[in-house]
Amino acid sequence: MKSIDKKQVSILTAIVTLAVAMTLSPLGMNYNIQMAVAGGGTIMMAMMIMETVHLRQLLNSNLQNKIVK
Repeated sequence: MKSIDKKQVSILTAIVTLAVAMTLSPLGMNYNIQMAVAGGGTIMMAMMIMETVHLRQLLNSNLQNKIVK
C-alpha cells in the first residue's frame, strides 16, 4: 500500500486549519457551541478523508492483484 500523498496531506491540512480558525474565532452564535461544531466537524472530515484514502488504496491493491494474475 502507498502512503498518503502530498495532495491529500495538503487538503487535510487546509481543513484542519479552517476548523482551528473557526474554533478560535469569537464570532458566531455561542462560543462554546461554535467550538463543539468546529471540533466535531474537523474530526468527521479527517475521518472521511482518511477512509477515502484507505478505500482507494484497497481498490488499487485489488486491481494490481488482478492484473498480475
